[in-house]
Amino acid sequence: MPEFVETRYRMSYQLSWFRQVGAKPEDVRVMRVTGDSMERTLFDGDRIAVNIADNKHIIDGRVYVFTTGGTDPDVKIKRLFKMADGRLRIVSDNADKALYPDEILTAEDVENVHIVGRVIDRSGRGGL
Repeated sequence: MPEFVETRYRMSYQLSWFRQVGAKPEDVRVMRVTGDSMERTLFDGDRIAVNIADNKHIIDGRVYVFTTGGTDPDVKIKRLFKMADGRLRIVSDNADKALYPDEILTAEDVENVHIVGRVIDRSGRGGL
């Protein structure tokens, strides 16, 4: 996992939950959401559980933590969709598409994407 992704937060889960979501406890990291681009689903200050072992194959429509760029990577939490021609559509759940339009990465740019893991749970006061 990239060392710049902050994971100092904690959440408690029963072992049966890990079996239910198909994750191993040692593969789950907790991160804090910043920003409002994923509102309706994730809110600023929410904590998310991320399965870092689920980083090889993108499942369309799921939410992932990932980085883009080379020497100065940008950490994002977004909904991802693979396109037939190798491009990747990055979607913010916020309904304000003027502020948060979908992004389309070329197949070449996709090579610079590092999937940290898939979001498997959230905790927070989102929207309250």
